[in-house]
Amino acid sequence: MNYKSSKQNISSYCYRLSIVLIVALLACGIAGVSKAFNTWHETPASAQAVKTATSSNSAVHNASKTRYTNHFDPLHAQTTGTLQNSECDLVVERAIAAAHSLSVDSAAPLLITESDSTRAIAFDSVTCKTEPFTTTSSISWTSGADQQTRVSLFAMNIGPSFGDPAASSITVDAEDFAHNRYALLVESVSEVSGSPGLNMLVVRLDESLPSAGDVLIRIHAHGKTSNSARIGIESVGAGLPDDSAPAPMGTDSATTLLAVETLPSVTSFELRDAANNVYVVTNGMQLVTGRMPEPLTIYARTGTMEPASVRLKLANVEDRIDNQTPFATNPFSLSQLPVGTSQIMATPYTRKSGKGSQGTTLTISFQVTTSTSPTPTPTPTPTATPTPTPTPAPLQESPNNTRVPPSTQIVDSTGVVWTLASNGAILRNGSASAGGSGSQILYCNRIVYVYGDNSQWWRWSGGWVLVGSVDPCSGGTPAPTPTPTPTPTPTPTPTPTPTTKIIYVAPNGVPGNSGTSATSPIDLATAVSTSGPVRAGYTVQLSAGIYRYASVN
Repeated sequence: MNYKSSKQNISSYCYRLSIVLIVALLACGIAGVSKAFNTWHETPASAQAVKTATSSNSAVHNASKTRYTNHFDPLHAQTTGTLQNSECDLVVERAIAAAHSLSVDSAAPLLITESDSTRAIAFDSVTCKTEPFTTTSSISWTSGADQQTRVSLFAMNIGPSFGDPAASSITVDAEDFAHNRYALLVESVSEVSGSPGLNMLVVRLDESLPSAGDVLIRIHAHGKTSNSARIGIESVGAGLPDDSAPAPMGTDSATTLLAVETLPSVTSFELRDAANNVYVVTNGMQLVTGRMPEPLTIYARTGTMEPASVRLKLANVEDRIDNQTPFATNPFSLSQLPVGTSQIMATPYTRKSGKGSQGTTLTISFQVTTSTSPTPTPTPTPTATPTPTPTPAPLQESPNNTRVPPSTQIVDSTGVVWTLASNGAILRNGSASAGGSGSQILYCNRIVYVYGDNSQWWRWSGGWVLVGSVDPCSGGTPAPTPTPTPTPTPTPTPTPTPTTKIIYVAPNGVPGNSGTSATSPIDLATAVSTSGPVRAGYTVQLSAGIYRYASVN
């Protein structure tokens, strides 16, 4: 499709095209036709006199006079009709104002975004609704037409003067949170009346786009790639962090790439109860109603670069933007959450009120359960010769200051068995439902502790509570030292003073030994002989046994 410089030309072209389509349908019996030309833009006669704008202010004023009317093809809708498009007017006016504030020198395509964020200025080409968008249209089309949503985007630095002869030479893609990319077919490109250089692109959303929040949109034209802009699919938020600055920025710096390390990030969540106990929220963590004093509050912990604001979304309970640290939800109770899986999501921004560049989002899933009474054991049906089932002996509670390792398990006072998995996960009765990981489990004063991967001790109290870096049982009761059985020996020999030399004598002593150590004793005869090593003042250490004396000269 060739580019048109005015909406009057576009309307005339679309009229002639409709005649061709009707003839084609009659001749070929085609069941449906693409929605690429469902949106026809007409300019009333009162606005036709305005062909150009002498300034940015007059361009915006002239655009406000322009009305956009959508005509529905009978092939696509049950009835034909006209929508008044004041919503479209407002979006186009924002795009024109943004474009006129730019001073762009680069030849790369430039997607127009809000001035204070990287959200694309865009609307549904049929309903004129803004984001979040659905991948399929809300209009009930007949079976002959595809059901994909068309979205209008605004861009500069594209067109024949930049080496893009037709819409087919321009491509657009979307990137989701998992770095998957989806091609968005460009169905139409036209210049916005009264705003030379500003173009509107109509793209068809891919039906396989995930319904999980923001995707990053990019334009590829004449061998160059545009800045990234965000649109929401089903919901607004989450997605990848920004990799380019908002456009307009006043200069061609709008396409400057942002380094990930310059963006804020959310690194973890902490749950605090009414007693100010702190629990680290981990994936799969189980929260039991009635176990913790309420109300509860979840805090978002951020990285080294602190954001100016954080959007916190807690299941279906809350979706708010916090502009002050610490960034946290409002107080809530577990009864407000559905039983089962819930999520907490936090997204940081470089400016207040969720504006500026978006950093790295963190999402954690946790389980909400209710405490239930034990199921009564049914009375067994008697049999002719019942065989009693032996009752297993209860597990023995572990001694105080038991540690895993070196022990293989800990049995607490309630009979719960605690073990440590090979990957460091803490297992409670063989299940990782308690959450958390560490290198050691400690049982001290009937309390279970874990030495976590962050070199901190955590205490189990229906959830993990931070204790600190000091070993909780370092001052505990030491294990008693067993009393040795006394050996019946003769009256002990007095301990010699350090300055006295000792000669060791044993019944099995050898005359040739030195006698200066217990491992090299001499015999008694040699020791008392005149030529022996014993001198006045020496101490003779006799080993137990029977001595047979033989005179030695």
